Amino acid sequence: RIQLMTALMEALARQGRSSDALIVGEKALDAARSVRALTIAVQMKRAEIHWRQLQDFDAAAKDYAAIVDGNRRQTLDSVREAAIAWGDMYLAMGDVPRAASTYRLADSLGRPAGQLASVADLAKRGGLLRTAEKLLRDGSIRQSRQVLERIEQEYPEQKVEGLFRFLRAESDRHAGFYEESIFNYEVLLRMPQWSGYHSQAMAGLADAHYRLDHFDESLKWLDVIRESDAALHESRKLDAFRNIVAGTRQAAADGRLAQARLDRTVSFDQAVF
Repeated sequence: RIQLMTALMEALARQGRSSDALIVGEKALDAARSVRALTIAVQMKRAEIHWRQLQDFDAAAKDYAAIVDGNRRQTLDSVREAAIAWGDMYLAMGDVPRAASTYRLADSLGRPAGQLASVADLAKRGGLLRTAEKLLRDGSIRQSRQVLERIEQEYPEQKVEGLFRFLRAESDRHAGFYEESIFNYEVLLRMPQWSGYHSQAMAGLADAHYRLDHFDESLKWLDVIRESDAALHESRKLDAFRNIVAGTRQAAADGRLAQARLDRTVSFDQAVF
């Protein structure tokens, strides 16, 4: 019954009926009071609606805090997942320091009290990142994404590390998840301590926006690269790509976008990288 009610909450929220979804959520909480895991499931769905549909970050944070603070002693995966989602919300808001703090909290919930990350944990984390990077370079995009998703769950603090965000963005872009890749590149650009990745992130943004037919945005990022990193601009022959973007934008304006797509079957990576 609770599963049906949370599914109904999500369906209503997606239809723009978030207020009705929250009313269903209150009824679901009443029905689930005696079962902790079910209560958490309803609270998680309510927090998600407050965050994603209503953009009420304070209300969402209150829901996540209620889950975490009320269940710290419980060995439930859902408590850790709530803390990770809480950190994800702060990351989406652009509050990287608070996201990092919340991810550390999530990591502590997966360990016995007082136990810190071991040297073995750090080595395993580094090994997984190297594996994801190698798979990406070898063109094994799906496998790379699987490794990165595992890192997200086992080591949530990595979500605010530059290499992880870059690999996640690149794997999303190569897999065709352009909106997700744009989000990850933009998060990376908000991290000044990882400025070494910024030019590559901007090149990825230019490609992702091009593939979404956001031609002006793509050209904007190409111009930024030309001004800020002439060496990368030259090594990747981004002038050639700029001509492709500008030509496709003109074709779209002339009503010839479909034909332009057929004429330019060479991908960005093949043509530029």
